Amino acid sequence: PYHTKEEEKRRNFSFLFKNFFLLFNITNKTAVRKWYNSQELFLLLVSFFSGTFNTISSNYQDQIEAVGLPGSQPHPFKHPAVQTLCMFLGETLCMIVLQILVHTTRHRDKPVVKAKFPIWTFLIPAMCDMTASTMAYIGLLLTTPSVYQMLRGMVIVFTGIFGQIFLKKKLRAFQWVGMAIIIIGTVIVGVANVLYGEKTSKSTKEAIVGDILIVTAQIIAATQLTLEDKFCTQYNVPPLQLVGNEGIWGASVISILLFIAYWIPPIRHVDNSLDAIYQIGNSYLLVLALLGSIFSIAFLNYFGISVTKYLSATHRAVIDAARVFLVWIFSLAVKWEKFIWLELVGFIILLVGTALFNELIRLRFMFNYEQPHHHRHDEDVRAERD
Repeated sequence: PYHTKEEEKRRNFSFLFKNFFLLFNITNKTAVRKWYNSQELFLLLVSFFSGTFNTISSNYQDQIEAVGLPGSQPHPFKHPAVQTLCMFLGETLCMIVLQILVHTTRHRDKPVVKAKFPIWTFLIPAMCDMTASTMAYIGLLLTTPSVYQMLRGMVIVFTGIFGQIFLKKKLRAFQWVGMAIIIIGTVIVGVANVLYGEKTSKSTKEAIVGDILIVTAQIIAATQLTLEDKFCTQYNVPPLQLVGNEGIWGASVISILLFIAYWIPPIRHVDNSLDAIYQIGNSYLLVLALLGSIFSIAFLNYFGISVTKYLSATHRAVIDAARVFLVWIFSLAVKWEKFIWLELVGFIILLVGTALFNELIRLRFMFNYEQPHHHRHDEDVRAERD
């Protein structure tokens, strides 16, 4: 019984609101199942905040001014290749985590076992990661953190296309539609960044170059993910071992390249590693920011993999989308950028496309979602490596 008509109306409205999506059967019911026990909530929160912190920390490093080479004046820390080195150091930590898991689970029924494969297997994916990350960090210098984070969503499109072409993994109709919507959202975000470049303290030329670099980096990143997919299937490599191997390869190669580049004047002007070392030594804030990047990358990889393993790839897609939103809100709060309504429109469209692609939203009246169980498993494993 209801005490008043207003209470009856409120309860009826609440019932309809809670059951709206299920009434029209457009959501993935498995994605809105129980929310959550304490362990699952911990995984979600750490994955969410570590990824958010990494993007914010990377942009904060660019804002820090410190004295570099002797005799120089304080200047911003603009060293994208050094930032990439820190990223690889963070990935290398995943190998330590893997070693601990191998040791602690060796007497269990299902121990963690490292795969065996040729040592050079993940060299090319690591080089793709190095190139894509360095380009993305340069793009971050030229654009805002929110645009950087949003444009990275294009990796879904390129990975899907490459998987269809090279791995013969058939994309379904709803995924093509989701990818098309992501492209539309990305174009809108890019246009907003260019049209309102001055409003975000970036020139139009910087905004264009930054956007192009970030999107191009996603093509290279998609190449990396496609190669990882092929090799992991071939050798049955645990994700942590994959990330750790790429971290070791990447850190080794980029350290050698930075040393060689220092002795080549034209390249040294682009990223002077010795200047970066002096700046780090002269600024404790820079030390903290770089350590934050290293450990947040390690946490992001480990807990991101755990979310996919113990919950689902859909949950990870939701976290990635929410992370973009939080980075944007933080950037607005600290005045790294100003509100642009067109960017909000592009962001919403990106969310819709990502949700469709990852089956967070299911339009059953338009698409057929029935598929063999093994195919669904393959997609979850691929998303785990992303």
